[in-house]
Amino acid sequence: MTPEEIKTEKKMKSIKAAWDKAPGGRKKDEALKHYRAAEKSHTARNEVQTNKELDAAMQALALRPAFEMKAVIAQPTSSGGLIQNKSKFW
Repeated sequence: MTPEEIKTEKKMKSIKAAWDKAPGGRKKDEALKHYRAAEKSHTARNEVQTNKELDAAMQALALRPAFEMKAVIAQPTSSGGLIQNKSKFW
């Protein structure tokens, strides 16, 4: 197994454990749909699709935010212009 496959296996186990603990409902059903699709992709050795489905399952279980928020911070320069730095916040 490659390191990427091992990482994917751990991710699958983690999501499955979270799914087992989650309360029943629409979100759990949606997560199961994505988890099963990830299993099929994993069996077909399609790691990219597997990770996409696992990410969708995580989102359905609300294990991470559905979007990434970016803040733009403007800093003055010596010439009077502004430099914009993008910072990521979760």
